[in-house]
Amino acid sequence: MPRIPRRPSPIVAWLILAAGCASPSQPNALLERVDRAEAVWLREAPEAYEARQHRACECLREAAGPVRMTVTRENAALPGSTSEVVVSMTYESDGEPVPEEYRGGFYTVEGLFGLLRWSIEVGADSVEVDFDPALGYPRDVLIDLDRGTADEELIYSFELLEPADGPDPAAPPPPDIR
Repeated sequence: MPRIPRRPSPIVAWLILAAGCASPSQPNALLERVDRAEAVWLREAPEAYEARQHRACECLREAAGPVRMTVTRENAALPGSTSEVVVSMTYESDGEPVPEEYRGGFYTVEGLFGLLRWSIEVGADSVEVDFDPALGYPRDVLIDLDRGTADEELIYSFELLEPADGPDPAAPPPPDIR
């Protein structure tokens, strides 16, 4: 099975994001982008997917990953009423399961959308996000809750590796979510 190329490091991703994504000074515009992207995800997402996620943080390696997770979407046939369930989560480096105490630091696609909404609601100083243009999921996320506080940023890199099924290539392109 061919492997999808690795994503840039979180530092590189942050630099790319900082160069021109949404501004937290316009939370309504950012929330509209999140809503449009999530609508694409709910419409186009596979019923199950495998993803790679890395979290950049001042934390233990066990809390940063990268991890591989397998996720199923319950009620995927009912638009807007899905629930994502993590079937497995392992460290990419050795295939060992992620201990329960570290799982909460990693998010499914629905969890990333929730994290983005929460950061907008609490008035984070900076929220930068890059969405996958075909499936709508957040690929790179940088949230700085308070510019005056060091090391509280939330930085995630998310890569969909193996969807069980993909978007219909004959379908019209999704709306612009950039």
